[in-house]
Amino acid sequence: MESKTESKVFLSLIEFSENLRKASHDPRVSALFIRIHIDFECRWGMAQEIGVDITNFRKSDKLAIAFVPTTIYRRLYIGCFCNELYLPPPKPENGSGGPSGLESDSGSAQQDLIDYSLYVETEVIAMGKYKQDTPGSAEKIESDDAIVSDVICHWLGKFSSLRGLSLEFLLDFLQSGDQFDLRNWVVAGLITGLCEPDELISSLSRKFGDLVDLKQYSRVRKWTVGLVEGEERIAIIRVSGGINPSYLIPADDNIITKIRQVRSSNTFKALIIRVDSHGGDMYTSDLLWREIRHVSRKIPVICSIYDHGYSGGYMVAMAGNVIVANELSLTGSIGVFLSRANFRNVYALLNNKNKEFFSRGLFAGVHEADH
Repeated sequence: MESKTESKVFLSLIEFSENLRKASHDPRVSALFIRIHIDFECRWGMAQEIGVDITNFRKSDKLAIAFVPTTIYRRLYIGCFCNELYLPPPKPENGSGGPSGLESDSGSAQQDLIDYSLYVETEVIAMGKYKQDTPGSAEKIESDDAIVSDVICHWLGKFSSLRGLSLEFLLDFLQSGDQFDLRNWVVAGLITGLCEPDELISSLSRKFGDLVDLKQYSRVRKWTVGLVEGEERIAIIRVSGGINPSYLIPADDNIITKIRQVRSSNTFKALIIRVDSHGGDMYTSDLLWREIRHVSRKIPVICSIYDHGYSGGYMVAMAGNVIVANELSLTGSIGVFLSRANFRNVYALLNNKNKEFFSRGLFAGVHEADH
């Protein structure tokens, strides 16, 4: 069976998990081949959940093989959960090498050309030390440094243990010049071998037979491999992306509508809220929190933060009876803030032209950009 993490055949995380669970019980499946596309992107929380799914598949004593096109940390992280890990051979025109360290985008940029943005003042009122996440600020640098440290420590520990290496050996290797030649990766035991993807696919086909795409395998029903579903049901609702007032628009696929449907139904024994959100509108976040709290008084509610649980996203998670997260899930940005862009200096730059407006009330126009 083959899983390509490419956009045209990419499955959702839950579909990927369910298919691997079926495959682990399916006697027709001998192995799992994961080919990570060069354009594949995912965050650390999702990468960790994919790794857990591969680990559970391997408990069936079936082989898992991964092909990773580059030495990008997250792709290597997913691949290291497999029994065998392959990379393409080095090409002279592109060079070869390993990861040189995780980098953050923190830092302040100096500009020599005239930029109107330099004349715009950002006025922020924030409650919470790390709420004002301004690039280059001390708080931003401190939080980014902490995140990078946690991620690299986890990556080193997981990669070394799954590849059967000592942490000290892996550290020494990645801090030496040997890492810049992928052939040394094979010798050191970091990866299984170097080959082109078509060569690896041909080899696997000869050994295991025809490869079936994971998307195609989705058509296989659970009961055909002995997985019988029970009568009780658990609802799963996802809160992802920015939390905004569109959640309040009445619609069948609206998140608040779905939560109310679970609350009014007697079918579900529990509710799982999957959170991957950086937050957003305060009122909508509060409304989500209230709706989930109503459900939690009737049935257990488990809130799972799998990638991001920032600000309003974390507020939503607090509504559950239990909050769980991956080791690499990110939370934070706790607090509230109000910001606006002030264009007074821009108007002064444009020959002192200004905008005239009329208002009534002491605080009318307080959010206008040139007040």
